[in-house]
Amino acid sequence: RTALAEPWDEIERPQLRRRYRRALESEWGVVDRASLLAVVEQLWVELHSGDDADLHIDFAAATLRGRPRPDSPRERVVRLSAEQVARLRAVTGAEDDAPTVVVAAHQWWRSAQIIRLACGGATLEWLSRVETQSLLRRTAADLQRRYASWQQLAEAFHAGYLLTYSQRGPGWERTWTALGLLAFEPASPWQRLPWDMPLERVPYEGGLPRALQG
Repeated sequence: RTALAEPWDEIERPQLRRRYRRALESEWGVVDRASLLAVVEQLWVELHSGDDADLHIDFAAATLRGRPRPDSPRERVVRLSAEQVARLRAVTGAEDDAPTVVVAAHQWWRSAQIIRLACGGATLEWLSRVETQSLLRRTAADLQRRYASWQQLAEAFHAGYLLTYSQRGPGWERTWTALGLLAFEPASPWQRLPWDMPLERVPYEGGLPRALQG
């Protein structure tokens, strides 16, 4: 959710159907159940193939350096604004005199994209409730294995998002603001929920991407 005033624990949002339909088509080319499952499968395979990628933040030079994906042929260097440097220092907990910070396994922030696709698919009735819950829980379990805390997820999400979307496009400011709320607002689920909370297993239903079955 892009504002904490909205219910963050609701998956299906019928009032957002039109917005989800536009966003999924423009950003992912998703127009129906089949294309949704294909994109989720692609993201899942990308996340589970290859080694984890580290990302380097140089506070003094105001740069962020790393590979957007583990299989990317070369690193990308992003210039950071003063506000972005301050946010990254706060999120990572780096001391004022710390010149650099390394964020490990940053690419797993893209699990948030799977979560968004799952919520959109549920809202548009392309995924059943069981399929949606299964996908969300598998994604959450993956994140719990890769990171040890909400702070580590916040570090990866902030840095990975800046590296992937260095050029500001539609919705960039809204997402960046939402990340700040999630990381620092006391009412945020990242502040209120325990990172290691148990995740219930649910039975899988036919039609899930192959990588999510079994």
